[in-house]
Amino acid sequence: MAQINLRRVILGGLAAGLFLNVTESFLNLVLLGKANEAALMALNVPPIGGGAIAFYVLWGFVQGLVTVWLYAGLRSRLGAGPRTAVVAGLIVWLLAYAYPQLGNAFSHITPWSLVAVYLPWALVEAPLAALLGGWIYREG
Repeated sequence: MAQINLRRVILGGLAAGLFLNVTESFLNLVLLGKANEAALMALNVPPIGGGAIAFYVLWGFVQGLVTVWLYAGLRSRLGAGPRTAVVAGLIVWLLAYAYPQLGNAFSHITPWSLVAVYLPWALVEAPLAALLGGWIYREG
């Protein structure tokens, strides 16, 4: 069994993280900006500030790194290639998107109308990020 190539995990993870940050910014600022503002106002919460934005950007890169690391680990069991990358992306979607978003919706923190847009978006976004990172990742 080959060792995980950490240099390529970092390269692929940063690319996947950049992709996630760009697509999440488009989704949350352009497509859902007004709805997000309304949801925060309904909770009597101030608008998202610079500190939160910095956290989300950093978290996007962490998620990209974890996604590619997961892909690298799954390669020995499932084989290299797009199918394994999609599996890694779906695992990340389940844990990083579906679980928290559904929890927030059932807890009445996030409106179902936002979750109904966000989860399908992320269901495409997470595997695409994994495909990009997996395409960059190489062992050895």
